[in-house]
Amino acid sequence: DLYVNALLDSRDPISSLEIIQNGRVTRAVSYSEWKRSGSLGTVRFNDSGWFLIRAIADVPGTFRFASTGPFYVEIGPAPRRVSKASAQFFLDWVRERVKQVRLDDPHQKDEVLQHHRAAERFWQEKVTEANAD
Repeated sequence: DLYVNALLDSRDPISSLEIIQNGRVTRAVSYSEWKRSGSLGTVRFNDSGWFLIRAIADVPGTFRFASTGPFYVEIGPAPRRVSKASAQFFLDWVRERVKQVRLDDPHQKDEVLQHHRAAERFWQEKVTEANAD
């Protein structure tokens, strides 16, 4: 079990914090509950996997959030578990972000997209080498 706490600074009001484990929301904690305790509780892993923390903003008319990158947890000497579903989750997310990039200056757009394309190649490689799901 991993005890998870977080620090958060936001200009937008936050409604909740979530733990996403191996691609699924496993816990949602209201902002007021988190503010009282500073804790998101524990995350249990029986096998290797990953988790991230996502803060959901309370902004009408949009789904605004912020998240950490994934934290990887390895258990035992088994080969690193690479979940196809989890890698696909991040690949789809990167591709969705690419669609959102709207810059008029082609040089600036290329500069921004080079990082997105690198992330897309990384997650495509993970989908290809996946050994779970």
